[in-house]
Amino acid sequence: QSSLVYTHYDRMIVGGLIPTTSPIQLEPLAYQKADFFNQRRETGIINVGEAGRVIVDGESYTLHFKDALYIGRGAKEIVFESETADEPAHFYLNSSLAHQSLPHKLVKSADCIRVPLGDLHHGNTRSLNQYIVPDLVETCQLMMGITEVKAGNVWNTMPCHVHRLRMEVYFYFDFSEEESVCHIMGEPQE
Repeated sequence: QSSLVYTHYDRMIVGGLIPTTSPIQLEPLAYQKADFFNQRRETGIINVGEAGRVIVDGESYTLHFKDALYIGRGAKEIVFESETADEPAHFYLNSSLAHQSLPHKLVKSADCIRVPLGDLHHGNTRSLNQYIVPDLVETCQLMMGITEVKAGNVWNTMPCHVHRLRMEVYFYFDFSEEESVCHIMGEPQE
């Protein structure tokens, strides 16, 4: 199964793909007016499930839990598959417009940049795990990472702040059915 959303905020495409019994090929959305998905885009993928593969123009990349893959503009065929149908990969995807073609790059979880943030006093101890960032991967504009809030903490963005250079997409995973997420929106000075 797959679900992709095109947003007019920076014309991002956000979504997820869970291949089970057969591979899923990434097809262009109608809004793109493109011959193939990455014709004018770059794409970042993080696997938040079991092991799987992303095949880019015939080259296979294996992604385990919390591994990431950057795919540069111009990749014509992008196919997703799981190693096993019973325990599928869950590929989270972000895609943005790109002005040039850059090399694809696999970033293993062990190789991401881990930045400790927050403190117990504010209940926001966390690790910002940077995957698709300038220090590791050359991109046009796309950046991706995973913020892991440490046990017993409740905030992932304290103090409140705004990123004026780009939009952000949040995707939450690894929650039990009893847990929930609450976003309080507004201006930081309110």
